Amino acid sequence: MKQEIISAYLKRAKKALQNGFDFVPRQKNKEFLLNYGLNEKVLKQLILELTEKDYKEGPLEDKDKKGELWVFKISLEGIDNIYIKLKVYEVEKKEYLKCISFHN
Repeated sequence: MKQEIISAYLKRAKKALQNGFDFVPRQKNKEFLLNYGLNEKVLKQLILELTEKDYKEGPLEDKDKKGELWVFKISLEGIDNIYIKLKVYEVEKKEYLKCISFHN
């Protein structure tokens, strides 16, 4: 994947995050946050700090709803391979960010 495409997606995702953020409360996501003492505020900050080097795969087709999924992997203070799956979506011509997965 070209760095420019990843960079453009990250810029778009970070702008969408500023408009609004949805965290999908799947059991695996909630347990990960709880087990490591993390919260949504920390998660948002980690997303804002994502760079092209954190890219894992995407864009992938969202099988549930129209749109693309992008996957990133990071490490955080001794926690390796944190998997972050993001989706930018639109409501009334305004983009928002959804975090579908956040776990290792």
